[in-house]
Amino acid sequence: MKTHTWCVLKASFVILRHMTSLHRVYAFYSRLGHDVNPDNAFVMTRMQFWRLLKDCQLHYRDYGLIDMDRWLGAFHTCALLEYIK
Repeated sequence: MKTHTWCVLKASFVILRHMTSLHRVYAFYSRLGHDVNPDNAFVMTRMQFWRLLKDCQLHYRDYGLIDMDRWLGAFHTCALLEYIK
């Protein structure tokens, strides 16, 4: 369990270190296909998420876009169930 906790902690540090860049990437992909929004708040759709994955060429590795989409759906379901508890 210590290894898992250490990996999560290291991943959190990496995300925090690159937060500005990650925010810019999210903002770019969440705006694809949308006009200007007055409050500048955009939610990334699955199609936009797939475009991000394709542009990063993550689907060329061992798993395809559908596999990644299933993981996202499973993660979302688990997070929702934890929130409900």
